[in-house]
Order: sequence, then structure tokens, then C-alpha cells
Amino acid sequence: MKAVTHTESYRPFEGELRPGYLRFLPLASAAIRVGARRKLPLFVLYLPPAIATVIYSFVVHSRYIAISESMAGGSVRSRAIAAIASRLIEVRGEVVLFNTTIRIFALLAVAWYASGLLAEDRRYGAHRLYFSRPLTRLDYFLGKFSVGLFWGAMATVVPGLVICSVAAFSSPDWAFLRDDWDVVVYTILYGLLWSGAVTVIALAFSSLVDRRSWALAGIFGFFMLSQAGSEILAGIYDAENIRLLSLLSDFKVVGEWMFGLEQRWMDGHIGQAWASIGVICAAALSIVALRLRGLEAVG
Repeated sequence: MKAVTHTESYRPFEGELRPGYLRFLPLASAAIRVGARRKLPLFVLYLPPAIATVIYSFVVHSRYIAISESMAGGSVRSRAIAAIASRLIEVRGEVVLFNTTIRIFALLAVAWYASGLLAEDRRYGAHRLYFSRPLTRLDYFLGKFSVGLFWGAMATVVPGLVICSVAAFSSPDWAFLRDDWDVVVYTILYGLLWSGAVTVIALAFSSLVDRRSWALAGIFGFFMLSQAGSEILAGIYDAENIRLLSLLSDFKVVGEWMFGLEQRWMDGHIGQAWASIGVICAAALSIVALRLRGLEAVG
């Protein structure tokens, strides 16, 4: 049932805003609490990342078991140190593999929770109530963006930090933190970048329709068609860089570059990958900005 909104009661806020940069937090926290109340989506969407986290944690831990008992004196210690170095390289590869795998589950989570953020506000006229409050379009956008970023980080950053913690505690003499501390930083950065990019795209589709189901169809259609289309075009024209038309391929290249893998897929195309990500996100942000301007005007 649609709510009837009277412009006599809900006029756009025309006063002066107090100085502050966190006015979007109440809007974001309220939406996160609403999403957390539905247990079935939480179970379905986050059970696979939880299982993957347990599996990869076991794999990472097992790589240090063989050498943890060999840290004695003399030549044995030297061999153990060399073994630790090789294990660190393997663990870095496992972390990269985990991040490139887990992003699919983050895509599902962000798509579910972010697809209705603008669409349902538009459908029920809730945006008129928001814009009658001391909120700017930027505050409104940041509130919605923070919701998608939160649920995406729960599927990428949190599991990644769990695996890094297992590696840190399992490595002898904290070798993982001492020699590969940057893996922890890049795990956080990569997860936030991927979650942010997917959230922007989800909000763009959500702003164009008034039903979550249509926004979901648009989000999944965008990722599937761009991935399939780029693969087909790359095969037709025999050009690897055409695959970078897909955001999934872009972040695979960025992840391998960010974590410093020696053997990379499509090595040398990092600049094109960043450019593709920038263009796609800029286009999505432009759509959201135009739609929010229109929503505020009719509010």
C-alpha cells in the first residue's frame, strides 16, 4: 500500500544545516538494523562465505604446521627459516585466491541489500520524508551507500581478516605479520573497493526503478552480460584487453597487482583495469546524482 504524501506536510528542508559530516549515520544504521532483522537472507547469503573462510583458514594453518616444530637450533633452524619464506609466498597466493573467490558472494549480498534502498523509497514516497529533514542529497546518498558497503565488507573484509589472523597466529615468530603485513592492508582495501564499486552500481539500478526485483534483475544482468560479452568480443577480435570491459575481470587484474603476485593474469593491463573501473563507477554515480536531484525536486 502506497503512502500518500502531502507537500503541505513534507516540504524540502530549507533551513541551515549545522556543521557536521556524519549526518548520514542514523539513516545508514536504521537501514542496517532493518536488514539484520531478516534472518533467512543473512543465513543464505553469508553461510557460503563462512564455509569458505573455515576452509581457507584450515589450508593456511596447515601450511605452517610442518615447520612450526622444526624451529630448533643450527642448520635445522636455517632450513626452517627458508621453509617459512616459501610458505609466506604460498599464503599470499591463498589470500589472493580467497579474495577473488569471495567477491562473488559479496556481489550477491550487496545486490540483495542495496537493490531496494532507492527503489523502495521511491515506490512508497519515503524520500519525501527524508528530504524534508535536515539532510542533503549527499547525506542521503552516503547513508544508502554505507548500507551496501557494510554488507559487502561483512562478506569480504571480515572473512579476509579472519584468514590473516589465522596466518599470523600460525606462523612461527609472527613471520606473517613481520614479512607480509601488507597483505592485511590490501585485504581491507581490496574488499572495500570491490564492495564500494558494486554498491554504486546497485544504487544506480535501484534509482531507475521502483521495485527491488527489477533492480536485482538489472544488477545481475549487468554483471553477467558484461562478463559474457567481453569474453565473446575478446575471442572474436583476439584481444585480451577487451575482457577489461567486465568489472569482474578488472578487479581480478587489480587484485593480482595489489597483492604483488609474480604470475599475473593479463600482466601489464593494470592501467586499463583502473580506467575501466573509474569509467563504470563514474557513470553509475552520474545516474544516481541525476535521479536524486529529480527525487528531491518532486519531494
